[in-house]
Amino acid sequence: MAIKDYIREVAPEKEKIVKLYTGKESIFDRMGIIKQIKASFGKTVSFKQGAYLIIEHTEALHVIDVNSGNKSNSEADQESTALTVNLEAAAEIARQLRLRDMGGIVVVDFIDMR
Repeated sequence: MAIKDYIREVAPEKEKIVKLYTGKESIFDRMGIIKQIKASFGKTVSFKQGAYLIIEHTEALHVIDVNSGNKSNSEADQESTALTVNLEAAAEIARQLRLRDMGGIVVVDFIDMR
């Protein structure tokens, strides 16, 4: 196992976390890596709770639209749902900006609140 030998040389304290994957399905499918790669470059980014972002690129700017999806009925009222989705979206937007190396003008359309 050449990888273990390499890890032993560069970071011996990490050697214990390296394990050989012997599953039948592709490790990329098993760990959801393909889905993450597609999501990194796709137009839509979904959250676990059902909300999602739509990211559009134009010549001059980036536009991000926040949508509650099927999460719209999960909170006590519409205002708390909007707040929850917007807070989750803000964290995910920051992540997507870094992943996609997006800069310049970024317009975010959060869910309207009072």
